[in-house]
Amino acid sequence: QTVELDAHTYQNVTFHRLQGTKSSDEDKRIYGGPPSLTVGVGNSTVWLGIGGDGVQPALERAIDLVSVPTSQQGTSSTAPFQVVFRVLPWLSLPEREEEDPTGRILAEEAMEKNQDAVRIEIRPNETGGRVRMQFDQGFIRLLGLFLAHAYDSSQI
Repeated sequence: QTVELDAHTYQNVTFHRLQGTKSSDEDKRIYGGPPSLTVGVGNSTVWLGIGGDGVQPALERAIDLVSVPTSQQGTSSTAPFQVVFRVLPWLSLPEREEEDPTGRILAEEAMEKNQDAVRIEIRPNETGGRVRMQFDQGFIRLLGLFLAHAYDSSQI
């Protein structure tokens, strides 16, 4: 494994990269190349990316999205720990040959750009912590499509 310190800087975030020396064909299929772990450290934020060559541009897009003024984003959060997952990039991964494509087809139909996020916030309180999960509109559509598909399948 190789470690590259100060590999890149973007908007006051310094990135470091850990690159593995061995990767399987499955790793390359999933990550789009040999996988690496990229960690970015800013003033009050830690960024984490796992993947191939597309990790750095994806992290920069995420930084740009977060740097948009909150009046344009809609809602803001002051939670000390936040994680945001977006589904659409995962749908662009090639599927396995033996995989049932139904779930992917429904997800592709349901998800739209900027409507595909899961946000997880963790806030400490007196007795431990509170976890809040927020699902974008695409997940409501996905649930509806899934229920309709299950109903249609049961009527045959």
